[in-house]
Amino acid sequence: DLEPDDTIYIDTGFYQMTNGVHIDRFDAWDAADDLGSLQAGGRSILLQGSTNEAAGGTQFAFLQSPVGITLTQALGVVVRNIRIQHLVSGQGLGLRASQSPYGRAEWVSATKGTIGFDLDRSGHFQLLHCVARENAERGVSWYESAEASFVSGVIWSNAVGTFMDASQVTSTHKFYVANSILGAFGTGKVAQLRRRIEGHRLHQ
Repeated sequence: DLEPDDTIYIDTGFYQMTNGVHIDRFDAWDAADDLGSLQAGGRSILLQGSTNEAAGGTQFAFLQSPVGITLTQALGVVVRNIRIQHLVSGQGLGLRASQSPYGRAEWVSATKGTIGFDLDRSGHFQLLHCVARENAERGVSWYESAEASFVSGVIWSNAVGTFMDASQVTSTHKFYVANSILGAFGTGKVAQLRRRIEGHRLHQ
């Protein structure tokens, strides 16, 4: 069983997988625990891929359409140095964080799925040095994830680069994209899209 502060090391290799990786609240921090260390930049669980890029690094490949890595009510999880790709273009999702604040993805790429990175009510989640490329719907999808950010990465040739949505107005409902490269090519493709819900406005 996984416990807070555990590190999972994944060796260099090409892993063709049927099911994705799922980490939940019983593996990481319960929402009732003290958040002080996470707010200070700490972590609960670290999923660490290979840094040997010359040999291909750690690659998760999916023929079907699951979510590559799912975080569900898992606070403070860090995913690092993993490439997620879907072998059938436009099927599946790269990394999804649902109600999993204070997490980080570092040097993670999500390519050729439906959505690269999906942040759902996961405040303060950081995407650092990540790549979202050639996804059929969205590179990064954001929903009510206060102060989340995409920094020093690449969002390239997705149908929609970043999609931002919110159902309530607060001064903290912001999504930051900084020091990153955004590219959109072809008819109907856009780098950034914000959706307004009746009576509400997204802060950015």
